[in-house]
Amino acid sequence: MDFCRDERLLPKNSAERWMCDDCHGEFDRLAIEFTLLDVVYGLERSFAQQDLRCSKCQQIQSDNVSRYCQCSGAYQFTLSKADVRRKLRTVVNVAIVHRLPRLKECAEIMLNNW
Repeated sequence: MDFCRDERLLPKNSAERWMCDDCHGEFDRLAIEFTLLDVVYGLERSFAQQDLRCSKCQQIQSDNVSRYCQCSGAYQFTLSKADVRRKLRTVVNVAIVHRLPRLKECAEIMLNNW
């Protein structure tokens, strides 16, 4: 499902229910919302557990204590905070447009705490 591009899912074109094109059954909005919550938690987890990479030689930090690489380069994040914030803003916008309150609240809290 593409929440941003599928015209049938956009609020002005869609009924309250999301229907499958193949079987014409209704999608479970709550299950979709919880799946998207897992994506948000995954973003947070990925950022928190990411490797640090040397800005000079591009080697991954091999220990958890060194502030600098053996080549004297500073370590930097492999995932940028700006990219994670951008993704969270997109999730918030999707949650607002599609009226997914739990997703909106969770993503906004994470976004505001960064």
